[in-house]
Amino acid sequence: DRIALFADATGDHQWIHVDVERATAESPFGGPIAHGYLTLSMVNLFLPELLTV
Repeated sequence: DRIALFADATGDHQWIHVDVERATAESPFGGPIAHGYLTLSMVNLFLPELLTV
């Protein structure tokens, strides 16, 4: 999946991103969360839907 691929590409394998069982049990979010930079990198994908030029 996208999060696992991003973790491999960046070397960021923190449990909050990739360990479903632990993130579900210990995270305040109820499960794994995407990396901040992954979310930021998707801005260009959604920008045309938000803005008209």
